[in-house]
Amino acid sequence: MPNPRVLGLFRAHLPPPVDHPDPAAVRPFETDGITAFRERPWVVVLPENVEQVRTILEISDDPDVPVVTRGAGKGLSGGARPIRDGVLLTIFQDAENHRR
Repeated sequence: MPNPRVLGLFRAHLPPPVDHPDPAAVRPFETDGITAFRERPWVVVLPENVEQVRTILEISDDPDVPVVTRGAGKGLSGGARPIRDGVLLTIFQDAENHRR
């Protein structure tokens, strides 16, 4: 279930997350290379460095806050699919281009 406390901490300590309420912004992240399977994550976080990844995992350290890590989003062999109401931690270096 979405956790407003977690989202508030993300907003306070990280680059702007991509929120679920904006379907157009989240759409590029709801699937990987296998587009037959789609799931809209609750929030997408786009860390810029290792320290931010650590912060995301510390904030999300709760059994009720599922986190899925995603690389480039190709996912053609064992891809990481988002979880509804979960956090999608995108570590792809060029993730910023997905915002545009």
